[in-house]
Amino acid sequence: RVFLDFREIMDKDGEVATLCDRLGGNGCRSVDEELALQRLGRVHQPFSRLFGHELFNAFIEQIIKHGDGLQEEKTRKSLEENFAEFAEQSYAALDADDKTAAAVSSFATKLRATGKAMAHLPALHNELNTILNQENIDSVDRLVVLSHSHNYRLNGILWLAYIAVESLVEHLDGHDGMPEVFKQLRLDAPTTNILAQSGKSADDVNLDMHLLYIMMKHGETLYDFLHSKLEGSQPDLSVTSATTRAAKAGLALEMLSCEHIRAYTGVNQYEGVWYFSKEKFEQLNRWLFSMAYHNYFEMQDEAKQASSPAIQAIDAAIRESVQFYLLAVRSSSNAGYKLNGLTERLTKLAKQ
Repeated sequence: RVFLDFREIMDKDGEVATLCDRLGGNGCRSVDEELALQRLGRVHQPFSRLFGHELFNAFIEQIIKHGDGLQEEKTRKSLEENFAEFAEQSYAALDADDKTAAAVSSFATKLRATGKAMAHLPALHNELNTILNQENIDSVDRLVVLSHSHNYRLNGILWLAYIAVESLVEHLDGHDGMPEVFKQLRLDAPTTNILAQSGKSADDVNLDMHLLYIMMKHGETLYDFLHSKLEGSQPDLSVTSATTRAAKAGLALEMLSCEHIRAYTGVNQYEGVWYFSKEKFEQLNRWLFSMAYHNYFEMQDEAKQASSPAIQAIDAAIRESVQFYLLAVRSSSNAGYKLNGLTERLTKLAKQ
């Protein structure tokens, strides 16, 4: 080993001594980075507690699987308390106005929406049964990431991390977006540790981190067929399905240039031909669809207070989202792992 860049550090407040004790004689890649992580321990600790075995298991059993009502309320309160400390410490670390109360309210709304969305799946299956049968899909559960058809416990880690960061950033003035705030708070460190402790390999953890950045950067935008329709007191239902789908196909094309999406879907070149993983592309679309699906239930309270047409708009938007999801997956499947084949199909859809 070669040691370079020796320097003398004046340990005025004892943080270097604390780091030295914590390392226990072991080295580290960067003293500055370790000190930065140490200073953010007050943020990382309450964030990590959201994923403590008992609390996270309750989140899965009572909210995602929609368990007993009283226990569900108790679980939400425990999650909200831990989130409140995370939010308060985060705003302090960012030297921002303390919006903890507003952030907790948003977090609580997202938790309720998660439970409502999962509870609505049987009804959604009945509504979409004809469409699903045409695509040889036996259950609507296959379309969402927090279901028995997929590893909802492991997926729940990313889901809870996302809604925690989203709730925090929604009330942060003058920020540069969720990915930048995530980096500023160095939340990649605790998130990576949480994923690794779940038993995932280093490669899978790396892919999950790319996926989380995709979620933070793009959100539910690709599958949100509702947002613009609910602006104002009366929803605008005049946008035709074909026009909307064409716009979404164009957006999907733009998103393919995102470095995180290319990494997650395994874009690579071999003998002059660009390839991608259609399985990962389908999985990515399942996540993006799930985000929009859950977001619809976040807006339900506002819609109920507005008008019954707004509720009808939500139902119509869910159907549109499902149909676009099936269209995107079909385009991927027919591309035969060739990226050019996928872009050609999306370009054709965007021009319709």
